[in-house]
Amino acid sequence: MIHDFEEPKESVRIYDANNFFNDWATSRGNNHKDWYEDNPGNRNVNLLKD
Repeated sequence: MIHDFEEPKESVRIYDANNFFNDWATSRGNNHKDWYEDNPGNRNVNLLKD
């Protein structure tokens, strides 16, 4: 299944808009491999571009 990456709004940091981005990055991609998907809890939709 293909998932679209939704960009954060202007001046919003990627780790604020995507809750598990930092954990994914610091684990070298081992944790939260689906951090960018539209799964419950992954995204702060109010911080993403419309």
